[in-house]
Amino acid sequence: MTYFNEFDQKPAKSARSRQLTNIILLVITTLIVTAIGEGLFRYRFDSGGYQPPETVLQIQNQLVTHPDYGFAWRPNVSKDEGIVFDVADVEYEPLSTDANGFINHPDALRNSTVDILGLGDSFVEHAAHTWFELAKDRRLKYYSMALHRTAPPQYAQILKAHIGGGKPKWIVIGLFENDFVETSDFQQWQESELDWFEYHSGTWCGPPVDESFSTSLRDGLFQGWSAAFKNVRANIRGGRTTITGPSDEEIESVTNALRDIRTFAKEIDSRPLIVFIPSKPTATQAFTNEAEAYDAVIGALRKNGPLEFLDLGPAFRAHSNPKSLYYEIDGHWNATGMTFAGQLILDYMRRAEIVEKQLPPKGEAM
Repeated sequence: MTYFNEFDQKPAKSARSRQLTNIILLVITTLIVTAIGEGLFRYRFDSGGYQPPETVLQIQNQLVTHPDYGFAWRPNVSKDEGIVFDVADVEYEPLSTDANGFINHPDALRNSTVDILGLGDSFVEHAAHTWFELAKDRRLKYYSMALHRTAPPQYAQILKAHIGGGKPKWIVIGLFENDFVETSDFQQWQESELDWFEYHSGTWCGPPVDESFSTSLRDGLFQGWSAAFKNVRANIRGGRTTITGPSDEEIESVTNALRDIRTFAKEIDSRPLIVFIPSKPTATQAFTNEAEAYDAVIGALRKNGPLEFLDLGPAFRAHSNPKSLYYEIDGHWNATGMTFAGQLILDYMRRAEIVEKQLPPKGEAM
């Protein structure tokens, strides 16, 4: 006969009790560490949601929304208004915009015809005055429709909306390394049905609004930890746009937008020239993942026929002092860099036109 002994159960009950106690202690310790870390990180990183710096607000005051491509500068701003921005060590010309809200040299606004049209983001926009002067020295007329914080799909919309009856001989499309992520941002903005500023937390460059539960939790209970994570990620990223590089979808979206611009340019008898712009890290250190993704864009576009493009990366890296082409603090070209880039572009056009003149008419053998 088997007898039940209640004392035989004590070791098992004791083990389960210790296990439960350890779990409770682990949970309590985790909560304490999380709470202490949240307080310390909020104090260290001054976390409290998106707080645009004064320099962003200065620029914001001069911008207006646009239903198709998001925003533009306040139209018809004269240089005589004396609006000059103070951002890091960037040297700005007094703000001068056309009727559509694009920065241009004041003399460019008087030209009735255009030889070279510039599309792109802040790199091309900042170069509006410098490239106008360089083109003028070669008896060419340059005009800019570039707009900061925009991407290729927006370049396409800007071109189609404002080219009118003009047919510039060349259309320069500047592609920068952040165009991949900003293309995704533009597509998400289109789906939001909000105006650009509302979607971007009140400014032209703010983070997208996100009312999901996970985001509310992150920006509510865990503001400090979120700020600490962003700081670590920024330190790892350095001057690069991203850590991992563009996704296949982003590369495809950028390629499709450039393909659209290229097709439209040919329809109006203009020559599209895609200019690949190197970031400061690419020019001074090593090619970023975004810079290497340019090759995928080139390969895809070449499937549609001959492609005219100029990769500025090799020339910038071969420069005797690549750092001298960029501002010391800000990541954009300085006056020397804008001049160097503009000369490379104009030299490419001159060589291309010389070769074109030497070719026999279509249908004739050489």
